Amino acid sequence: MAVLKSIPEEVLGHLYTMTGMIVTNWSFLENALDHWTAITFQDFRSSEIESKMPRMLGEKIKFLSKCFRRIDGLAPFREDAMKVISRCEELSDMRHYVVHGVLSGYDAEDNATFVFRKIDVAKDKKEHVLGEMRLPANHLISAGTELINMAHFAQTISAHLIQASERER
Repeated sequence: MAVLKSIPEEVLGHLYTMTGMIVTNWSFLENALDHWTAITFQDFRSSEIESKMPRMLGEKIKFLSKCFRRIDGLAPFREDAMKVISRCEELSDMRHYVVHGVLSGYDAEDNATFVFRKIDVAKDKKEHVLGEMRLPANHLISAGTELINMAHFAQTISAHLIQASERER
């Protein structure tokens, strides 16, 4: 394994662009999930599934998965929404490390890999552990680009949900 080095000055601007794409487009994507949560909770009687509207990403993912699987009025959107929800769940760890982690190193010899570390809570929630995620630059670029497309697609689903919710009322 190569020795981790500090990030070269000429790479920093690219890193800021890559992480900025992830953070900015994640906000659009999560905004759509918030929108879906509000619409399903208020207009599709999903308060029968959960008594409180979820706020945290993991809770929203579980809630929306249940809603799109169980509520007949959401059936036309089920397949597309579940693709977005599933991919959000898959990308959430990467996003979490980029946003809440500390950039701790760079490995130019391993596909220009950035190393992010963060303190996390162990699964048993009784101690803290140090987590590490190694993210090659090309992975950050593809994630940022994918999030642009996902955010646009999710916002389109939001518009369709608004129309459907108006019919539900």
